[in-house]
Amino acid sequence: MVSDSNESEKVMKSKIIGLFLAGMIFGGAISTFIVARAYSKQFRNFYLASITDHVNIALHLRAQKGDRLLDNLESGFKENVPMIQRQFRGDMHAIDVLWLIKVYYDRQSMDYPMEASAVLKALPAQPSAEVTRRLQALDAELGEENAEDTKVIYPSP
Repeated sequence: MVSDSNESEKVMKSKIIGLFLAGMIFGGAISTFIVARAYSKQFRNFYLASITDHVNIALHLRAQKGDRLLDNLESGFKENVPMIQRQFRGDMHAIDVLWLIKVYYDRQSMDYPMEASAVLKALPAQPSAEVTRRLQALDAELGEENAEDTKVIYPSP
């Protein structure tokens, strides 16, 4: 009698453990599906917004509205610099983006907007190797005249 009771307890414990493990596996699978779906939706939205931006730029340029487009883009820079600093403080990609904005203003011989000035002036003394590579590739594409404007910001070898 005692051994039948122990056997049934063992069987019951095994069933409980099996159900628990099955629940964990099922829950993990459902969670993975939900997370993957959310990331897929986020990527889709980002990708489509990017294409929409490209179409907007092309439409402005084809309509000879490049100056208006440029004003909109520059306005976005001054608004986005403080937001990037607040939301992504210390993130290397954010620092690279801020460096590219700084280089834009420097190359155009423009003063930093009041909203962005403190952030841009507080950037590291030299850009990252990635920013330097991007600028060198841009200089190569645009020609020697453009390259002369930015030699001072390249890290020394």
